[in-house]
Amino acid sequence: MNSVNSFITADVLILGTGISGLTSAILLAEKGLEVLLVTKEADLAETNTSWAQGGIIFPGPEKVKGLAHDIQAASSHTSCTKAINPLS
Repeated sequence: MNSVNSFITADVLILGTGISGLTSAILLAEKGLEVLLVTKEADLAETNTSWAQGGIIFPGPEKVKGLAHDIQAASSHTSCTKAINPLS
């Protein structure tokens, strides 16, 4: 890209290179779509997924007592309370 007036085009724009972004990019590319990945970090491995400590939260039919506390403890108290509350 040599000009300010240059454009990048793709069929799909994916924001983030975590597990969801990369999985989506692979599946869409396998279907023949041109995919553009954008991330805010210089290192593509620096994602929220890499900070996850081996767990995926699933809001089941019953609220789990203490889940909000456990999520905050696992994140060293860096998680957003507004994001946690609907799960617990």
